[in-house]
Amino acid sequence: MMKKIFYFLFLSAFGVLILSSCSDDDPLPKPNFTSVTVNGTAITESVSIPISEEPITLRVLVENVQVAGYVWMVGEDVIEGATGSTYQLVPTHTGSYVFTVTARNQDGVAASVTFTVNITGTYKNGIFFYGTTYEDLAFFEPTTSTFHEGNIYKNVNGHMVGVNSMSGGINDIYIYNNKLYMLTPKDYDSEGAKISVCDAQTLKEQKAITAEGFDMSSLGYIYNMIPVNENKFYIGYNPISNISGIRVLNVNGDGTTAFSSEDIPGTGGKLGVDGPATFARMLKNGEDVLAACGSKIQVINSSDQVTKSIEIDLDKQIADIVKGKDGKIYAVVTGATDKSSSMWPWMPTYTSSASIVTIDPSTYTVTASKTLLDGETRLDIRAGLEANGAVASLTSDEIFFVVGMAYSPAKIYSYNYSNGTISLVMNQAGMSGSCGKYMATDKEGMLYIPLIKTYNSCHTSVYRISDKQRMADIEAKIGVVKGDGGYISTYLFE
Repeated sequence: MMKKIFYFLFLSAFGVLILSSCSDDDPLPKPNFTSVTVNGTAITESVSIPISEEPITLRVLVENVQVAGYVWMVGEDVIEGATGSTYQLVPTHTGSYVFTVTARNQDGVAASVTFTVNITGTYKNGIFFYGTTYEDLAFFEPTTSTFHEGNIYKNVNGHMVGVNSMSGGINDIYIYNNKLYMLTPKDYDSEGAKISVCDAQTLKEQKAITAEGFDMSSLGYIYNMIPVNENKFYIGYNPISNISGIRVLNVNGDGTTAFSSEDIPGTGGKLGVDGPATFARMLKNGEDVLAACGSKIQVINSSDQVTKSIEIDLDKQIADIVKGKDGKIYAVVTGATDKSSSMWPWMPTYTSSASIVTIDPSTYTVTASKTLLDGETRLDIRAGLEANGAVASLTSDEIFFVVGMAYSPAKIYSYNYSNGTISLVMNQAGMSGSCGKYMATDKEGMLYIPLIKTYNSCHTSVYRISDKQRMADIEAKIGVVKGDGGYISTYLFE
């Protein structure tokens, strides 16, 4: 409020000058901004600068009239004390700083210029590597083919994210408002789970979120997380009893936390029937969150209520949901199977082929369904307690998905939703290991496939999406990474 009062008084002062000036004088010209420079370099609308501890010099130039004063604003806030043509910016975090500079002549006539300074960090564009069996992160920059080896979080903050390489690693990652959120099932100081929050581009830690009841002893496996906003998170869990669900973790205004003791109505129950599959990720669509719960997708609004159920088929299970480059939602769905057996999540027996279902993102209606066949051969996909890890291309009209069971050689297929074609990308037969949790794509047109070598290390197979050629040079750059194959692209969150 004081800043806005200052701004009002600044305008009023010039109003007095106008009233007291001689009416016979010719009006002074309106200020015209000749240039805007950042560290001496002229810019037009925006500039990107790597973050550092050195101040950044911002300067505006008006040459056609004497300026009586300047007002600098960042966003909607007036910068106190910034009344000249120069301002020193010392950024504390990465992100976009939008400046508006207003200049006024002696008659009080004003003009403004707006420009953006994007402060970037090392990890702005690329692929993060993580996993349940790895306590830290690695990163690959596609544009420079630079691989940042493991423990990059520890290099910045002095400690790792997780606790150990058994069940205390990183289970899920999400980027929201330029913050990186990491879900770990165990905290350093207790058996509780936590969400670690850091700058998404520098990894400088900001805080850790814990809550009573948010722990493995109460929930069992805690695999999935999605930030609804900075103070609310949906948590997907799966106890050993094969009852899965989604609960809410809230951060209150005073900084205290509360974890719900009940599932969001409509999101809990027998795994793969009413509850979500273990590794099925949630998807944001505007203000809604979509969750694959058994044979249906539940649409959850900002009040934590299921407002719509998108039913696919009672005998099937939704393994994963992704958003295509066209903005539509694509659900990867298993074939029909008998869910009455307690062992079906481990050893499903399918009687029909898998499919990919297209969903309109505005009406949540099913608009198309494509049966997944390789010629006449039925394609069976992972589900239940296994990760399908479907991923959408960022450069083509394709969805990539995994065919085969866990801990065994797999095949990676592509579904082109523009022409309806299905094609084989990679056949793991004869290759060591099995396919890991989540694949990733980038804006350079590459597909990254995790192939588990041991319980806590992966080799990455990289394919050029346009012609499905294997990129051995990129694979050599990345080498072996720690974890069980959690890959995620920063480009998804732009």
